[in-house]
Formats: sequence, structure tokens, C-alpha cells
Amino acid sequence: TFEILADTANHLTQHQGESTRLSRFRGDGWQMFIDQPWRSLQSCIYIVARLRADRKALPTRIAAGIGMIERLPATALEQAFGEAPNSSGRCLDAMPQGKRLAIAGEHYVLPWHRAIFDLVEWQSSRWSPEQAEAVALSFDHENLPYQERGFLLGITRQAMQARLRSAGRSHLDEAL
Repeated sequence: TFEILADTANHLTQHQGESTRLSRFRGDGWQMFIDQPWRSLQSCIYIVARLRADRKALPTRIAAGIGMIERLPATALEQAFGEAPNSSGRCLDAMPQGKRLAIAGEHYVLPWHRAIFDLVEWQSSRWSPEQAEAVALSFDHENLPYQERGFLLGITRQAMQARLRSAGRSHLDEAL
């Protein structure tokens, strides 16, 4: 699971231009830094898709914290301080059993942000590994035609489109 998270963090680092500083936290926990708050939902969807695509990956809970950061160490995110990391930590600690995705931020997160994250959690929890794989690939290669994306998975263009359609990918685009 952590190998998948590390690979995902590398991909996100390339897209955002700033290191995600992926680090383990509290034994089996992990933290990641997303430089641009507007990329939070997309990053969370991508992380969930990558993990759900691998049948051996363990489920994880994700709490995105939005806000100012007063201290951001180069490596150890557990030493970060400010609204974003504090909101994320409190949100994660308060997550009820079975909840896997949430967003928090005292000054920046509105009820509709929470609602979108809840809907994305509900939608992604129904993905098959094949659908999740197609969703992740659609983020990895968003500019490739469906036929080429399908080729990367060893499936036809039609099968790729069907996986994305049944995963609700177009609705995710609207949310993003």
C-alpha cells in the first residue's frame, strides 16, 4: 500500500511542481502535502483510484486539510504547523468508523465542499478494481485518446470508455 502511495506521490509531485513530502505517520498512517488547495479533490480521487485498482492494497482514510501553513519542514510533515495540517489531523481523528474521505478547514471549507467529498467517497466506494484502474489512468494520461489509454490496459477503446462511464468519470470532471 505504501509503495502505491509513494508512486502516487511522485506522480502528484510532477503535476504540482512541489514535492508532496510523503511521509509515514503514527506507524501505519501517512501524510502528503498538496501545494495548491484547488487540487485537493483531484489528488484525493487519484489516490483513492490508485489504491482501489490494486486488490492487495489496504484501505486508507484520507482527511484533506485546507488552510494556511505556518511551518512546513522539508521532510517530516508531522512537524508541520498551521490550519491545514491541524484541520486534517482533527478531521482524521474525528472520522467515524467506515468513513474514508473527508475535507476540513476552519476558514476555507464550506458545506458544499464536504458534500462533494462525501459524494466522491460514495461513488468511489463502488468502483471495481478495473474501473478504479481506468480512472487512475485517465488522470495519468488525460491527453491520450481512449484507444491509446485502452491499449495501456490491454483493452479496447470501447471497454475503456465503458469502464470510465460506469465509474462516473464524467461526473467527477464536473465536480473538479
